Amino acid sequence: MKHIVSVMMLILLLTNPTSSLIAHITVNGDATVCAWSDTMTVVYPWGPDTVDPAWAYDAASCELIFNVYEPLIFYAVNRYAPPSQAGKVDQFVPCLATNWTISPDGKTYTFKIREDVKFHNNETLTTADVEYSFERTLVQDHQGPVWMIYEPLLGCWHANLSDPNWHLKIENAVQHNDTDVWFNLIEPYAPFLQILCQSWSSIVSKKFCVEHGDWPANETAGKWFWPGGNWTQYHDTENSPLDTGGDWMCGTGPYKLDYWSHGVEYSLVKFSDYWRGWPAPDCDDYVSRVTVKFIPYWVKRKEMLLNRTADIIYVPREHIEELEGQPGIRCVKDLPVLVCNAMFFTFDINTTSPYMGVPGGLPPRTFNETGIPPDFFNDTDIRKGFAYSFNWTRYIEDVYYGEAIQPASPIVEGLPYRNPDQEKYYLNLTEAEACFKRAWDGQVWEKGFTMTLAYPLSGVPRFIWIEAFKDNVEGLNPKFHINMIEVDWPTLLTNLVHSELPMSYLGWLGDYPDPHNFIYDFMHSKGFFPSFHRYSNATVDALVEEGLETLNTTRRREVYYELQRIYHDDCPSVPTVQSLGRHWERDWVQGWYYNPAYPGIYFYHLWKRLTGDINGDDVVDIFDLTIVAAAYGSKPEDPDWDTRADLNKDGIIDIFDLVIVATHYGETM
Repeated sequence: MKHIVSVMMLILLLTNPTSSLIAHITVNGDATVCAWSDTMTVVYPWGPDTVDPAWAYDAASCELIFNVYEPLIFYAVNRYAPPSQAGKVDQFVPCLATNWTISPDGKTYTFKIREDVKFHNNETLTTADVEYSFERTLVQDHQGPVWMIYEPLLGCWHANLSDPNWHLKIENAVQHNDTDVWFNLIEPYAPFLQILCQSWSSIVSKKFCVEHGDWPANETAGKWFWPGGNWTQYHDTENSPLDTGGDWMCGTGPYKLDYWSHGVEYSLVKFSDYWRGWPAPDCDDYVSRVTVKFIPYWVKRKEMLLNRTADIIYVPREHIEELEGQPGIRCVKDLPVLVCNAMFFTFDINTTSPYMGVPGGLPPRTFNETGIPPDFFNDTDIRKGFAYSFNWTRYIEDVYYGEAIQPASPIVEGLPYRNPDQEKYYLNLTEAEACFKRAWDGQVWEKGFTMTLAYPLSGVPRFIWIEAFKDNVEGLNPKFHINMIEVDWPTLLTNLVHSELPMSYLGWLGDYPDPHNFIYDFMHSKGFFPSFHRYSNATVDALVEEGLETLNTTRRREVYYELQRIYHDDCPSVPTVQSLGRHWERDWVQGWYYNPAYPGIYFYHLWKRLTGDINGDDVVDIFDLTIVAAAYGSKPEDPDWDTRADLNKDGIIDIFDLVIVATHYGETM
């Protein structure tokens, strides 16, 4: 009956929005009405490791820092796009900097620092705080995200303590005056703005850090050296000063840390003097307290979402069917995660490998059914034969329950300069047979091979990537043999770094959303994967370096399109999957949008209200329909425009907004 009444009201309001009939329609009296709440509860299986921006390299820590601290610039958002497409990874907006310039040679980035910004300790942000934030990261040089600051500024990944002038190089890299801060890069570095958007580029209060035992950087006593001490005593310490003796955070962000009970939960509260103000732009209201709980047990997390004591939870892929279709639960799915999994070939297998069929392997370029030579995969057709034997459909279904896509290259969906038309491999046993017959002048097909592939001990089936091609390859030729062996992680990692694995299966989770972060580690000879698998291509190295140092977007596009083509043709590895994520929330959570670069949820843009509850009285009723009807047909430039009524954020108030209210008519908190 409720839905019939809703449709009737919709028709009435479209034809005569001022009709007196609306005054006689009441809400379904059976619904339970709850008070609107400005608190939010999020439940994860895990918690943060650190509160220090210079140390945090895990998603849980970065999400906490993400809401307490702020960088100089931030990612843009398109609020008129669907939540799954609203976050922009290649468009930037001012944050603690009001504007910025890049020198013609691409080596100097200058940022004008925003005035009248308060830290949570009521100190005013200064340019000295900004310089200190980055110098502090370089001084601490903790094993984690610091390499992303070191590489563009000093051309290396970590400090060189054997250089007596290293502190002067740090000081020259970041400088300030009363209004501006500027960075002096070693060479042009195209992803630099991306790095400045991340949590490890957060701005800290120098006064606060020093008060809590951090690097003093005292200009009077000696910034780098002082009686009885010097800056190196703060280099790569066992613990961060901000994690020692307490959980100390002091940012400029919208929330400040109220408490953190390790292994249990932490809670953030609204910072009343936040420089952007409250509520947030495009937000009907705000969440004044967010409590993030750490509950490893799925049944408990599920119970909390269903019984309305949690607003957002983490749902493992294998349990999605338990929540799909549940009333009051919203799921946004098919969210491409910035990750690329791939199977890799070792071009020159170390002769110490126990996996080549015979001790030490066969002599180079020698083939028979008993084993493989060290240079077995140094033939493109061998690699392509395996690529055409891989069953992506089976693998994605068995491991990802169908929620993944096959990337064509390491430049996955969601990254700039991805070529959507790039050719990719697919299961084609006819082509696989042709490749194997061509490999090594036909010797492999004639004489066969035997090798062993290792997979790690784990609670999940890690061997499925091998099974996705093993039967297909062996079925092509009775002389082809692939054995499987389970080993522990330490052994597998040792084999990897010693180039002893003929093939391996690894994944890359992006540090920042730029193709360089992926293509370098998949293709450059000094990258993470090629260094272990001994892949080297001088043309590729030159292109990767050009892509890094080229600021011209047209040329960068050309470079990365060419690298994607080479990746397919040369086949140094085969990308298997890019996983697709889901976001689960109660349907009263509003304002969430997806940005694959975010380490978690940015709470400032969230509020709680029933879908369609425009006036915020905790019930979707005739008054909400009236608001939409009054602004019906308007756009932002029209006098009748009412932002609240544009429920689907498409820039016009129309039938679709009315349908949203009608669909939820009678619902209450």
